[in-house]
Amino acid sequence: MLQALLIGVLGFVGTLARYGLQGLVQRASGGTFPYGTLTVNVLGSFAVGFLATWMLERAGASPLWRSALLIGFCGGFTTFSALAYETFELARAGDPWRGATNLALHAVLGLAAVWGGHVAAMRI
Repeated sequence: MLQALLIGVLGFVGTLARYGLQGLVQRASGGTFPYGTLTVNVLGSFAVGFLATWMLERAGASPLWRSALLIGFCGGFTTFSALAYETFELARAGDPWRGATNLALHAVLGLAAVWGGHVAAMRI
């Protein structure tokens, strides 16, 4: 029961963090390209890479906190459903190249961020 509660609470916090950061970046970029979602997905990918590596290989964190942070916070923070929708909308609006660029940037930068998080956690 405690595990489900922690996942829910941290999922709520992650969702609010996503909402705030995504909106802030999108307003600051002033464009029609979904930079807010890209930023959140790259940072979320880094966080997953870092936290999973650090908790599993370095700190030996409990399964309770691993699931609370990875499933709860990171699950609430990352926005791959938004990625799919925004890519679809870019393509549907008659700009399939921007849709493909959006998808490629998320995939490449997200994987690079997971690797970066892993490397950072291994150096602690």
